[in-house]
Amino acid sequence: MTMPAQKPGASKQNYRTPVAFLDAVKTRLGITQFDCDICADHENAVAPLYFTKEDSALAAPTWKLGDGWNWMNPEYRAIAPWVERAANESVLSDTRTAILIPASVGSNWWAKHVHGIAHVLLLNGRIPFMPEKPDWLYPKDCALLLYSPEYTACICNGDWPYEVWNWRE
Repeated sequence: MTMPAQKPGASKQNYRTPVAFLDAVKTRLGITQFDCDICADHENAVAPLYFTKEDSALAAPTWKLGDGWNWMNPEYRAIAPWVERAANESVLSDTRTAILIPASVGSNWWAKHVHGIAHVLLLNGRIPFMPEKPDWLYPKDCALLLYSPEYTACICNGDWPYEVWNWRE
């Protein structure tokens, strides 16, 4: 069987996170809204405050823009700088950031900036990113990373930082 040719960087990178998934995350975190959407544009932002590519959240002095949680669904072609910054913000500024990404557990950025640092929710249930095609689900496993001072403290105390989460329940 021949695999289709890969087209790095050719796929659409700015799908809006589905409302049903966002609602499940907010329920899980016990919040009604996110303080800031770290990686957004004017059409897909999920919080009243948001950074666009032009705003460059990676260059911002801080991501702590409230006492709640930030949301991030970064472009999947370059995840490393985003998870590195989220990990640093959690430690340096007590910032809470939830990140939806592919579960690339074998990648170097996962080993350096996720494993043993974030609380990882491995998602049971694929994400339907395209509302115009409700039966189309993202073909890769995804994870929700939770960077926060509370979870970092749990991880340091030896609690297991990985959990399978059926977000549809």
